Amino acid sequence: MYNLSCTDFLSLTKLEFWRFCNSIDTVLTSCEGVLWKNEKEIKGSSATLNRLREIGKQIFFITNNSMTTRDEFVKRAQNFGFILHKNEVISTSYLAAYYLKSKNFSDTAYAIGSRGLAKELEAVGIKYIGPGPDPSGQDLQKLCDDAYLDPNVRAVVVGLDEHFSFMKLLKAASYLKNPECEFIAVNCEKRKSGSGPIIVPGAGAILTSIETCSGRKATILGKSGTFVADYLRKQYYVDSQRTLFIGNRLENDIPLGLNCGFQTLLILSEMTQKEMCKRKWLKCKKQEIEDQILPNLFTGALEDLLPYLTLTEYKI
Repeated sequence: MYNLSCTDFLSLTKLEFWRFCNSIDTVLTSCEGVLWKNEKEIKGSSATLNRLREIGKQIFFITNNSMTTRDEFVKRAQNFGFILHKNEVISTSYLAAYYLKSKNFSDTAYAIGSRGLAKELEAVGIKYIGPGPDPSGQDLQKLCDDAYLDPNVRAVVVGLDEHFSFMKLLKAASYLKNPECEFIAVNCEKRKSGSGPIIVPGAGAILTSIETCSGRKATILGKSGTFVADYLRKQYYVDSQRTLFIGNRLENDIPLGLNCGFQTLLILSEMTQKEMCKRKWLKCKKQEIEDQILPNLFTGALEDLLPYLTLTEYKI
């Protein structure tokens, strides 16, 4: 329904909305920029998502933030007014731990990441090394001489790491010389969303350097890979075709929906504006570009759904 049509949600009639709403059983939503921004709830987002839960939709929250645990995420979201449970939170740090556990991984993981990733690995009993500072000196030869490689490492896990260094790059690439060493990444986000003069690198920026140095490609567990759909299907019997994914970034969020076979709703933001979507839709229609990354629907804010959700007499 509305496949890659980039349809303005507000153009739907009430009957069209309920037809669309009844075509989905599960809602998977991004968080930053969709539900909240800069530690403040985006107006109406909790009321809208809670209403979707009330009418029977299964709700999941997905976050590329690998620096916090799911327990911390739940507390934060509840403070904003969202109803949720820990098992509905899909953090990329948790996906990394789940992935290794599902493969009966019993060796040591070299984790390039923060406290959140470390705690999720600990929670499922995965041994790991790596988090925290590993400074580099000025003498390259001495750096190589001082580098210690743990012989038990059989996986490299890449997340956002504020302590990333030349030494960590050296170690990660060296571990990956072993073709049997797992190589996974929490996401491929090149930079963090936000405004202002400072550009904050994302996990994808770190990942690119490791892939370049090692000559290997990582399995992406979060956006925009397909592992999320596999996880939801195996753990919760979620039907991808009856799942709505909500995001606010055309280049990161919508590919996740397309790759996983989800229906997609784009929330407009400073990262993705209406004019940008329409220009791209016209270029795709004229076959001027091969990139077919477009949402099924778009709207200005999640709360745009709320008036429709209160009109139950149109439910069919």
